[in-house]
Amino acid sequence: MDSEENKMKISDTPRTDDAEYLSYDSEPPESLEMVDVGFARELEIELNTAIANEAFAENKAYMLEKELKQAQDRIKQLEVFVNRFLYPEDLGYTVNHFLRDDAREALGMKRVES
Repeated sequence: MDSEENKMKISDTPRTDDAEYLSYDSEPPESLEMVDVGFARELEIELNTAIANEAFAENKAYMLEKELKQAQDRIKQLEVFVNRFLYPEDLGYTVNHFLRDDAREALGMKRVES
């Protein structure tokens, strides 16, 4: 039963519970369901700050995802270009074998000509 009492004591709003006005006319004291205006303002400021921070973080995440997509697209373009050096019918004969092996290495392949 002790653990049930502890569960009942756990609150989602411990700071508000601590600042709450109680009526001591009864035993145990009853809640008047009121808090100090200054405390309420402090909580509201913290809530607004958290909401603004969340919006900023969401926007930043969106921007980073957009940048990541652009970088991935750019990498694909570069891979297609570098691949062209490996095919004789494309750019393969326009460069020497050292450059073709460099292209292979850049694409994660083994060097085969040098």
